[in-house]
Amino acid sequence: MTNQQLIEQLQQYVRPERYALLQNKLSQRTRHICVVLENVHHEQNISAVMRTCECFGIQDLHIIENTNKQSLHPTIDRGADKWLTITRYNATNNNTAECISHLRQQGYRIVATTPHPAEQNVPPQPGFGASFTQPQRTDSLYNFDISQGKCAIVIGSERMGISKYVVDNADDYITVPMYGFTESLNLSACTAIIIAHLRAQLTQQNISFELSTAEADEIMVAWLQNSIRNADLIMKRILKKE
Repeated sequence: MTNQQLIEQLQQYVRPERYALLQNKLSQRTRHICVVLENVHHEQNISAVMRTCECFGIQDLHIIENTNKQSLHPTIDRGADKWLTITRYNATNNNTAECISHLRQQGYRIVATTPHPAEQNVPPQPGFGASFTQPQRTDSLYNFDISQGKCAIVIGSERMGISKYVVDNADDYITVPMYGFTESLNLSACTAIIIAHLRAQLTQQNISFELSTAEADEIMVAWLQNSIRNADLIMKRILKKE
């Protein structure tokens, strides 16, 4: 059974106004931008980023778990996880490499986030941005060209930031300009600023960011199941008729 046929069957179990709402939100979803969290430790930060992605229509969140498996904070994410496509990487010795390879195959630019502006040398000690062997060029978020293609924004861990592997394999670098004494923002706040700006750029530059028909159908099936009580039983019934 195709996804379109499943949609026709599942649609009967939701109110027309509910289905219209799902269609409206789906039309605003995008995979032009995705977010990658590398080894983030605190569930509050993961849940906050998840909520930000959902609010701004970013469909895909990739979570790299190099040292520990993460859970969610239900009070913070407010159920955002059921509307997103979440991919976790925790099965290999180098989950970061697996994630980057996967995203490249999907046509994404790898964009590393760092607080250091282009004219500054990245410090050679652990900190936000990890240990760099040489200064790395970074650009202001507000100069980043979203029109050059799909981009995966990589956000590093609370203490160490992005890994050296991300730095060495990134296609571009961005920083959020800051004007106070504090060097860096909380990672969830940083993500929210970046996503809000880039999402606005998609609209302002008239970039075609919509999902393909196949992508939209696949997501709609998942959303309908999340909207229907006893969806598992109903799916079994539908597939059995098939």
